[in-house]
Amino acid sequence: MTDIEAFIRKREQADGKSYLEVCDLLPAEGPRIMKELELMGITFGSLFPGLDGICKDLKDRLFAEPV
Repeated sequence: MTDIEAFIRKREQADGKSYLEVCDLLPAEGPRIMKELELMGITFGSLFPGLDGICKDLKDRLFAEPV
């Protein structure tokens, strides 16, 4: 498996630029952040392309609580 983060870190050193930044997010912000990502076409199914991600994606789409 390719370590994309290590590759990007090497590019940062070679280019003298910063491409990655660590962000700590509050767990309570998760649902709001996922809604915003969904507007950009990013869902649990695309973030986590395994069975868990797909099931969570379908659950959120088909059985979401009314707001």
